[in-house]
Amino acid sequence: MKISFDPLSTIADVAARVSEAVKSTRKSGTSSDEKMTDFVTSLPRFVTRLAVWGIRTLDYFNLLPPSFIKGDSLYVSAYMANLGSIGLDAVFHHMFEWGNAAFFIVVGKRKKEPVVNELGEIEAQDVLNMNISLDERITDGVNYATTIALLTDLIENPAKLEVPPENLPDPLEFA
Repeated sequence: MKISFDPLSTIADVAARVSEAVKSTRKSGTSSDEKMTDFVTSLPRFVTRLAVWGIRTLDYFNLLPPSFIKGDSLYVSAYMANLGSIGLDAVFHHMFEWGNAAFFIVVGKRKKEPVVNELGEIEAQDVLNMNISLDERITDGVNYATTIALLTDLIENPAKLEVPPENLPDPLEFA
């Protein structure tokens, strides 16, 4: 699914939006991607290769029509995969030579692991692994470090996600 969000959305707004999109997708028998795949694989191979060459050429020159990009899940700010929803652990996602997704987040299944609590005692707690893959070709390490610091801060202080920000945060505040 490809979902757009208002930058001032709260975590409740995001959760409601994602939940609605998941319900809508589950109701449909097949996705548009599956229909397109069925159509493309029914074509003779030389036609498919010619079409792919044409699309890649248009993409290279930044001439792909907006209608083509709108439905493509690799033209996004961030790509997230919840492998935990199918019982798998997080993996590192590979980068693509297609689209502009440069930030991949993969979340794994919830599991019990020993964790040292605030009293210094070991106890079993629910944990999940999250892996992030970043495409270093689009920005420098300073920007990525700032982004990771912001993401870490939000994970460690989730209450910040419950209210809309008055202003978008100053990236240097987290560096």
